[in-house]
Amino acid sequence: MEKVRLEKVRKFLHESLNLSSKLFGIYLILALVLFLWIGSFTESLLRAHLQQQFEDQGKNLSKTIGDSVAEYLLTENVNGVNNILKEHKKANENIEYILVFDWNSRLFAHTFSGEPTKELLNAGDDENFRVVKTDKGYIWDFPAPVTEYDVGLIRVGISEDKQLSIIKTILSNILFSLVIFFLTSAIIVASLHRIITKPINDLVKGTQFLSKGNFNYRVPTNDRNDEMGTLIRSFNQMVDDLENYRVKTDELDKKRQILLEKIIDIQEEERKFIAMELHDEIGQSLTGVKLNLKSLEQEMNDERLKEQIIDLHSQVSLSLKNIHDLIVEIGPRFLEGRSIEDILERYAKDYQQRSNINISLEIDNRTKLDLSKQTKTTIFRIMQEALTNIAKYANATDVVITIENSKTHLILIIEDNGIGFDVNREFENMSSNKNMGLFSMKERASLVEGTLLIESEKGLGTTVFVRIPLKEVKSDD
Repeated sequence: MEKVRLEKVRKFLHESLNLSSKLFGIYLILALVLFLWIGSFTESLLRAHLQQQFEDQGKNLSKTIGDSVAEYLLTENVNGVNNILKEHKKANENIEYILVFDWNSRLFAHTFSGEPTKELLNAGDDENFRVVKTDKGYIWDFPAPVTEYDVGLIRVGISEDKQLSIIKTILSNILFSLVIFFLTSAIIVASLHRIITKPINDLVKGTQFLSKGNFNYRVPTNDRNDEMGTLIRSFNQMVDDLENYRVKTDELDKKRQILLEKIIDIQEEERKFIAMELHDEIGQSLTGVKLNLKSLEQEMNDERLKEQIIDLHSQVSLSLKNIHDLIVEIGPRFLEGRSIEDILERYAKDYQQRSNINISLEIDNRTKLDLSKQTKTTIFRIMQEALTNIAKYANATDVVITIENSKTHLILIIEDNGIGFDVNREFENMSSNKNMGLFSMKERASLVEGTLLIESEKGLGTTVFVRIPLKEVKSDD
């Protein structure tokens, strides 16, 4: 669960924060870590140093007081001892209390207004300093013998809080200085950060314009001569090169489209010429041969020769049928219909008779459009190529042809229940007539700014979608 939470945090930091936030966040984290480390390290040094001073001060102070009260303690002069204790306590505000014990370890004098507590009196009578917890906080208790003859014992209590206040004061001053330093450095880092990230943001903006096909935006260099300036100039040069390449590509594409249109026009004229030649020359000649063979068949008495003539007559009839089918495929007579509906209906009927494939034609009632000759030819040839491929390769029994008006596009859909094929592989391999037919269909659609999409799966048939913008057509209304 913890790993999932950490992964979500990492993903948020990686995806949601921009470069500026990440860089400034890294600086803040480093500054905070450094701030805490300096504070902790400084405090530990101060504590160690002041503790040593604290011990030395307490030991020296207790020894000094012990030496000064020795004479009064020997003479049992309580007033003299109290006066000395008051003077020392007044001179050193860190002293919390002073206790004087005689040679019998009895309390001889002290600086308390009342009687000291039993816990304090029983804190110890050896010469080692200790920390005593009182109602006023922790007190460092420093014992010292009164002179070297041990005529008594002095215990001086120094408040730890007062010493800690010194550490806190010094530490607060240091930390305040660090805060000023980090705020100043943050302003400097923010300025440097802006200097560094602004050109990066400009480059990102430039790439966004570039991704949308806008080649007019150039990243301002601001006369920079550093590495970032070199990068920006390189980017702008790349955009210039891309714009020049796009212009040349557009020109080549226009030339290719014009050339393709001319090729298709020439192809249609050639189709028309070949169809006329086949009909007028070869068709009429074969028709004459067929009639002559029929006459010979009726006049021939030799049964063997008569059978040969009948066989020749059948072959000529088959050739005439094939020529007729070829004229139907390449000839323009179907394009002479008044509307695209007439063209589709006439060709579908003829195709069904020749191929024995059932064709269902579904035409949207709203599709009453007067197409240009080029668009009409494009739709017919795409449908013709699709049906030819179905007859040759699909092994289909049923085909559904649909034409619709979607208000923005004229849509032609051709579906079959054949064996299907791998569309991507066929488009990648342009070596066979089938592949070239698919490519030709796609190119024809592009000439009228349309698109062609083929969906197919082996065993599940094939569907051809053709979409042509309505700006290419004019309504009858």
